[in-house]
Amino acid sequence: MNPTQPFGPQAYQAWKSRLEQLKAELTASEGYRYWYYIGEFGKSFDIWNDEHVELADLLLSYEHDPELVIRLNSEGHPDERDQLVRVLDRKALSCMAALKALEDHIKTTLHVVSSPALKEEYDSRYATTRREHASVAFVQRFRNYLQHHKTAPWVTKLHFRPGHLEGEMCLNATNLLAWDGFSGGAKRFLRDQERGFPFRPVLVEFGERFSELVLWYCEAVRQEGTAAMAEAELLRQAVVQHHDSYIPSEGAPPASGASG
Repeated sequence: MNPTQPFGPQAYQAWKSRLEQLKAELTASEGYRYWYYIGEFGKSFDIWNDEHVELADLLLSYEHDPELVIRLNSEGHPDERDQLVRVLDRKALSCMAALKALEDHIKTTLHVVSSPALKEEYDSRYATTRREHASVAFVQRFRNYLQHHKTAPWVTKLHFRPGHLEGEMCLNATNLLAWDGFSGGAKRFLRDQERGFPFRPVLVEFGERFSELVLWYCEAVRQEGTAAMAEAELLRQAVVQHHDSYIPSEGAPPASGASG
């Protein structure tokens, strides 16, 4: 058949059948799985990172606003204080939910596309991170605490600086330890804290250490899947080239019907 001539019904069916075959080969390829899970992994990381930054910024805004600090410590306006705390709780819950989603994506990626060697390396680095940085162990357990209690035991500390007033949004370690969900490194971390310890520095350190681990793993997955994704790219190009070879003729189905 002259490829410059419009497709007749028979040629169209042959073209469509071949397109579906190429698409099936692409979606069944190992490289396509890498594309999919790396993409989902990346989106989940970006969502968590945005939530993490927003929570840290909210804590900072509370601490550096003298009026907010005073209202948070005011016994005379409990409704206003409760409203401010609810805003903080909602953002903290949102951040921890995004963290849980990211951890779930990591577990899935480890199970579906990572080699046993890479999984072992990730587990080793994860254990080292938790052991060397108690904030990581604590925040991950704090996530479970928030999901269970829906609110955190916030405490505000006031600091009178030359010419201005600052505050610190703290967590009550005694109240947290009353929950039996803290264990291991997270429990040791809480026992080492003052009754009210600043949360923002802990959150920031957790974000730095956890980001290092996650970004290392994401790049390791990319490197491991390089060859498979290169093969998938050839299949993708074959799909595009075959799709673009379609030349409509009068009465033939439109090109958009090629996907079936």
